[in-house]
Amino acid sequence: MTASARPERTPGLLAALAEVDADQAAADRSGLKSPALDAFYDEARAQITESDDPAGTRAALAETLLRERGGACPDGVDWCTGIPANHAGHLDDHRHESVEYRMAGDYLQDPAHDGMAAFQMAAWGDGTRPTLVFQGTGLWPDLTPEQAKELKRDALAWLIGVHATTRRHAVDRQPTRTPFTETRNEQEAAAAFEVATRAMGTAMAKSGDRAAMVRAMRAFLDLCDREDQA
Repeated sequence: MTASARPERTPGLLAALAEVDADQAAADRSGLKSPALDAFYDEARAQITESDDPAGTRAALAETLLRERGGACPDGVDWCTGIPANHAGHLDDHRHESVEYRMAGDYLQDPAHDGMAAFQMAAWGDGTRPTLVFQGTGLWPDLTPEQAKELKRDALAWLIGVHATTRRHAVDRQPTRTPFTETRNEQEAAAAFEVATRAMGTAMAKSGDRAAMVRAMRAFLDLCDREDQA
């Protein structure tokens, strides 16, 4: 993006900025307003506006805020953001909520309100143990650790399938293409590699020790190579 170009105000971008506005308003109502927090939210808006992935950037910044603001929750719950609207009054039935991860891009009819596949940790303020909460069909069921593991497995398979299908679609739209001969396994392997490289890029970007991350990746590749030679 050139210095003179203005980011396109896509529905996904508007939705991410709206969530930042809502977070800041809730923080202000909770008595957390400060120049430093205002500056954080201003910087968050700037980064989200320039990002190619507004929803992902917003989630990462929310996690950063949660980590750096330790003590924001009135009860001292370290994973709680301390800013949901129903947390502001510090009532007996208030609800602790972690950072929420969800899909809310331009592929939705109304990204600012729809969202899908939202996932977070939550607990009521009465001392009950936190649960994993997932919204996939309009409902918010609590998940057991085993169900969360199944969700992660299915989500990865789904993501690989999305990459495989869109890649196949792109090939099919080429007017002068050679006959497509890849098997389903080959298509999914190529898609999985794309997902893996993107995941590794994210790991490198977020790691505080890039050298250690590189060593871990090389160790994994060496292990795969030894298994192939066995």
